[in-house]
Amino acid sequence: LIYFSLNAGTAAAHGWGIPMATDIAFAVGVVALLGSRVPAGAKLLLLAVAIADDIGAIAVIAIFYTSDLSAAYLGAAILGLVLVWVASRVHVRAMWFYVPMAFIVWYFTLESGIHATLAGVALGFLTPAYPYYKPQEFDKRARAILDQYPANDIRDVHAQEHADHEVLLLSEIAQESVAPLAGREHRLVAWSSFVIVPLFALANAGVDFRGVSIADALTSRVALGVSLGLVVGKLVGISLASYGAVRFGLGRLPPGTSWSLVVLRSSSRAGRPSAGSASSVV
Repeated sequence: LIYFSLNAGTAAAHGWGIPMATDIAFAVGVVALLGSRVPAGAKLLLLAVAIADDIGAIAVIAIFYTSDLSAAYLGAAILGLVLVWVASRVHVRAMWFYVPMAFIVWYFTLESGIHATLAGVALGFLTPAYPYYKPQEFDKRARAILDQYPANDIRDVHAQEHADHEVLLLSEIAQESVAPLAGREHRLVAWSSFVIVPLFALANAGVDFRGVSIADALTSRVALGVSLGLVVGKLVGISLASYGAVRFGLGRLPPGTSWSLVVLRSSSRAGRPSAGSASSVV
């Protein structure tokens, strides 16, 4: 709305989709560098907002900016997402199922004509954010196993096999006591922060400023629309939407998250526009 109000009636008015999305990888990478200084609830809120934000923006690109759409491939991609959702609801945890399904959904989304990034954010959105075992149940099960675990040296072969079985069982319970979303984020954050984000930045940094007036560019309607749309639009839109969701009982803030952190996370979303969304719109 901010972008369109500044560019209405011009040839650049159709670019209103550019400031809608920002990069999940950059947002998560910045938070990862801050480490324990950012509460876990704030990290969860940022990741949830980032995923929902990109889904909305890429959906806009798919609806308003895609010229050649294949309904068959799109239907196949949606079917794949439904299968992933059903599997998560019946507590299927095996990665041998989800990894191939992710590639299948990505391929069908790519062939449908929609920006394939939508497959990634949709799969992230479907990843369960709650653990299979609650803390109380984990405590009960873990203590029962530890009470049977031998405290002395194990010399008998059968006793060693029994001890190994107990340790493996304890590790499985511990793994299922962490939300899949948090577990995946923990495993991928180093790859995202130190490999994917630098490569992404280098691949999208080839901007040619020859023949461009920086002063004119910074004061153009397009530049003002994108910058104000990101800085003001994200801050106001996400903060008000979050407040409305909590106020009307549609959701609740993660533990340890205050409204000041919500505003801070909203402003952190007001970064550079997603290169994928910008290139698709252009």
